[in-house]
Amino acid sequence: MTTTTLSPELLQYSKTHNPAPPVHLGTRYHKVGGFLPEQGNTIVCHPAKGSETQQALIQAREKYLAMPEAPQFLFTPITSLHMTLFDGVIETERKQDRWPDDIPLDTPIDDMSELLAARLEGFSMFDPFNVAIIEARPSGLLLEGATEGDRKVMRAWRDAFADLLGYRQPNHEGST
Repeated sequence: MTTTTLSPELLQYSKTHNPAPPVHLGTRYHKVGGFLPEQGNTIVCHPAKGSETQQALIQAREKYLAMPEAPQFLFTPITSLHMTLFDGVIETERKQDRWPDDIPLDTPIDDMSELLAARLEGFSMFDPFNVAIIEARPSGLLLEGATEGDRKVMRAWRDAFADLLGYRQPNHEGST
């Protein structure tokens, strides 16, 4: 008899081990049917169309979609595949530790987007960087800079955005 050990990350998605509903159920996605529109703004990096990276992500996505368990999961559309570089402000997460200190929490999201875009005007880009997958989770891929130099460049980007925009999300120091 063989025993399969499941990762704690996977177990949190199991109703047997975690009867609570998923964190973003009702705000980011429906129980059945797909993603919900979520107002906010986040700085993301999309894989270049036709690139090796995009093709690898599509192939991995197709393998997951072929699993018997696939109907139990919701998969990001190919057009939305991205890496979050800097978490923005989101309508459903109006909390002081997720919002610029100098802007009231009740500021409409459209106004927030304009304010933050104005702060980004004239922003100078840092060096490019490469990423590597460090873990595949049901919620997405966990990435980090491919080398120590890439990790430093990514950190510089994130720190610069935090300083310029006036806030750091609680996960600012973590991996992408």
